[in-house]
Amino acid sequence: MRLNAAIVVLLTSLVAATYGFGIYLFAQLVPDMQASLGFDFSYVGRITASAQLGFLLCALLAVWLTPKIGGGWMIVASGAVCALALLLIPLSSNILVIGVLLTLLAGTAATVFVPMVDVIARVVAYRYRGLAMGLVSSGTSYGVAINSLLVPMYAAQGEWRSVWWWVGLITVAMALLVLVVFKKGGLLKQTVQPELTPMATESVVPSMRLELIKPWVLLIWSMNFLIGFAT
Repeated sequence: MRLNAAIVVLLTSLVAATYGFGIYLFAQLVPDMQASLGFDFSYVGRITASAQLGFLLCALLAVWLTPKIGGGWMIVASGAVCALALLLIPLSSNILVIGVLLTLLAGTAATVFVPMVDVIARVVAYRYRGLAMGLVSSGTSYGVAINSLLVPMYAAQGEWRSVWWWVGLITVAMALLVLVVFKKGGLLKQTVQPELTPMATESVVPSMRLELIKPWVLLIWSMNFLIGFAT
């Protein structure tokens, strides 16, 4: 139980890093970075669009890649890439490079969240999975809260790069903890997928298509689509 609770807490921390730091920190530092690097608001708009595109593409990539390498490795790799991108941003003064890194950060938010369903299904009892996913989803708020503490401390003094350093180092620590705990919990082992005969495969594909067009699936998709306008 302690190990499972630690896994849920660490998953929450990675959501805090990939969403809270990777997506929302840039918005809080725009004025300070703009004054230092000299970009305009059209650049901010292009970066925002690029980040959302990166999130969408990486979400599709995660759906395809997670069954092949396992949810545990997918999450660990995403945390490591997120930490690296956060640490590279303060090293660059090139707005194009920073734009690429911000797009990559948005992508890691997707590649962390998608395989969490697989991991939570393996470590959390069925009746507690809703609670676990709720806790994990709240991680964004913790990340934004940390941003809100760091930005006034450093950005007001013209040290916006220090904010990126801090969140990058915090994410490195999180990624290392996730690697250790996942290894201890056996989550880096790939789950064995059952082999399907050609006839069974033919019957599964149509049933998957029917699942995707069920009313409750479309309702949840529509709700998330509308939430996108608010966020």
